[in-house]
Amino acid sequence: MQYGKQWLKKVPKIVDLEKPIAAVCEIPAGSRCKYQLDKPTGHLKLGRVMAPDCSYPVDYGFVPRTLASDGMEIDILIMSSEPLLPLTIVECRIIGGFTLATAKEGSEPKLLAAALQDPALGKVHSLEHVDHKLRERIERFFTTYKLVEHIETTFEGWADRPVALSWLEKAIAAAK
Repeated sequence: MQYGKQWLKKVPKIVDLEKPIAAVCEIPAGSRCKYQLDKPTGHLKLGRVMAPDCSYPVDYGFVPRTLASDGMEIDILIMSSEPLLPLTIVECRIIGGFTLATAKEGSEPKLLAAALQDPALGKVHSLEHVDHKLRERIERFFTTYKLVEHIETTFEGWADRPVALSWLEKAIAAAK
């Protein structure tokens, strides 16, 4: 039995891209550990521990029932004023995204969202509302987090909400 897949099926489906979506947090902001949901057991699996000066700038997870170019669910970064516990289901608003590329894996989109249950983010509806320093920290993290593995990552740029929603729509279609 695939325990992780059982509870993931109960996460609310996306029926309207203009409305908030449910995402799953795997890695809390500030963590140096790269966790991933192990679907056969429903537990988190440790992928690696990153360098001491390299920690996730925001919560990191995925959107269930999607399929990205890497064969996994589409990645999502979730802004919250407090780090979220791993495996937390978060209702969030997509505000934009960005793409990364490596020589081996090619280009990959990542979504950026605001946690709806956090009143500190109530006015965050677009990339324009995201602090410039946080955006710089996200860029710096993603261009350096794989250097220990000798993998160079290129930050290809930010995308606004409509583009990010199109990525999400493609990932939902690919999973069907």
